[in-house]
Amino acid sequence: MFVLVPTTPLDANTIRFIAESTNAMLETRAAEQTARGERGTGVRRHTPIGARPTALPVN
Repeated sequence: MFVLVPTTPLDANTIRFIAESTNAMLETRAAEQTARGERGTGVRRHTPIGARPTALPVN
């Protein structure tokens, strides 16, 4: 996510241009990920740490 910190006031056309450019970039990235067969956002590829019990070594 991008955070804009303008040094001068932004007009509506500038804000619209930035939003459209960002949306186009995100759509392109999503299409590339889909083409490669990658999983969607929010999908875990691995089991979270601590979810599986791990055998401790015995001294």
